[in-house]
Amino acid sequence: GYKLLSQKRAYISVTNVLLREYTDFIEGQDINVIRNSARLFGEYKLGNNDRFVLTHTAFYQPAIGTRNIRWNASLSLQLKVTAYTSLRT
Repeated sequence: GYKLLSQKRAYISVTNVLLREYTDFIEGQDINVIRNSARLFGEYKLGNNDRFVLTHTAFYQPAIGTRNIRWNASLSLQLKVTAYTSLRT
């Protein structure tokens, strides 16, 4: 993996690995493939005292040797209420 940006209030990294996936579906065709898996991750601290934290993760995972692509992404916002408590959506 590589750190693209590493600062106090912003962090972005990208990683890439090969993985084997075997999915045994009850209905439908099973999947048994080798995938290239690329991940983009970011975290940003916002507001006074870094009270808000925005985080994102995105995966792009094409199969090698067959037409099958898997991808997903998530985005979350965290609000620090106290030093030990936070709310996340």
